[in-house]
Amino acid sequence: MGASTRLRSSRRVAQFAVAIVLLLCLGTFAGGALADDPPSGPPPAPTVNTDKATYAPSDTVSISGGNWIVGETVHLHVADDGGNGWSRDVDVLAGADGTISDSFVLPSEFAAGFGVSATGALGETAATSFSDAFAAPAAAPTIISDKADYTPGETVTLSGSNWRPGESVQIVVNDTEGQTWSRNVDVTATADGSIRDQFSLPNYFVASYTATATGALSGSVTTTFTDGNVSFALATADTVTPSSWTVNWTKYDDGICTSTQSTGSTSGPGNAGIGANKSLKPTSVTPASGYTFMYWSDTASGTTPSANICTPDSATPRTLYAHFQLSVQATSLGVASATGTYGGTVNLSATLTSGGSGVGSKSISFTLNGTSVGSASTNGSGVATMNGASLSGINVGSYPSGVQASFAGDSSYSGSSGSNSLTVNQAAQDTLSVSSPDDGTYGDTLTPAASGGSGTGALSFSASGSACEMGTTRASS
Repeated sequence: MGASTRLRSSRRVAQFAVAIVLLLCLGTFAGGALADDPPSGPPPAPTVNTDKATYAPSDTVSISGGNWIVGETVHLHVADDGGNGWSRDVDVLAGADGTISDSFVLPSEFAAGFGVSATGALGETAATSFSDAFAAPAAAPTIISDKADYTPGETVTLSGSNWRPGESVQIVVNDTEGQTWSRNVDVTATADGSIRDQFSLPNYFVASYTATATGALSGSVTTTFTDGNVSFALATADTVTPSSWTVNWTKYDDGICTSTQSTGSTSGPGNAGIGANKSLKPTSVTPASGYTFMYWSDTASGTTPSANICTPDSATPRTLYAHFQLSVQATSLGVASATGTYGGTVNLSATLTSGGSGVGSKSISFTLNGTSVGSASTNGSGVATMNGASLSGINVGSYPSGVQASFAGDSSYSGSSGSNSLTVNQAAQDTLSVSSPDDGTYGDTLTPAASGGSGTGALSFSASGSACEMGTTRASS
């Protein structure tokens, strides 16, 4: 028998002797119960338990047990069964009632199953098990690049969230221009469920890329990015913003947009990869109903259409800005006041605008006191002028809304109308001239004549002298 074996035997004998003494003491305190009332069977087996069957990482585990020998040293061993190499060993003393207890915090880095074994000084044992699991993320896992477009050779940072903590996530990055370059790496989700990967793009070609992240527990998600591409964005110079719009484009096998390679579409705002030694041009834009695409500009605040929307890969990255308008534009019609002379004519004017700019080549109808007097077309500044509108039948006076103008509207612009004041002044009279014979024979009738004046109304004539009598006539001119 070796020395170590003899030592263990000696310790076992000593421990047994201590246990006998404790039992005898208990018998004495029990008033001779051990001697007078021998047990009817073997004592109950010792036990060990945990307060829960399942925990989350970082939770506190409480271990308890019973039926151990009073004062006995009980060794507790806890270890994970997932190959993570985690364990806990501790000695506890059984209390006066034969119970044991212990508590500890689970590791936060992983989730696994755990086994618990309890071994008493006399070799009696008990065992139990439990497990922990990460709570399922509240949202789906994600992966995203820090930019939508990069220059060749630039550093890309991929990040994600809502992955299972401790989960191994495979990230595969591949170009879509023939799959001549790829990257495959495994990363581990942190305790808060995030992942991260960083790498440099190749600097010898231009392409579009797809990044796919796959976890055994969380599933798979994908994102895309490009290096050297054309981006399509909304211009800030306009107040009209469609809820959605799609850019249709053509990719070419040369740098001058002549030899078609392929076609495609991109939801705006968005981008399209060009590819090495190639070019791309947007061919049309389809906005949401009620909107019309106008033109592309080279700056967000610019209002000048781009001179060349063909983009070679050597000119990337490039952004083209889309301008839109409502399919039927609202208009406003401003009417000028007018003043004329009774029985004469008046000049009329109205200005048609939309979005603050004049609208040309539109017909504007005019009325005076509700009577149509004709129409005129707007010029390039949106001004319609009608000269010589008749005031016939309109009395002298002021009419607050006497001049009215209207635009009926068409497929591009909504109708509008406006009014302003009309003033009709008195007409000036011609000089009144009277002629009559200044002599005659007594008893003859003399007939005076008058001309000028307003041409209407009664004229009174008088004669003086004892031989004259005068009547009243109505002027004829």
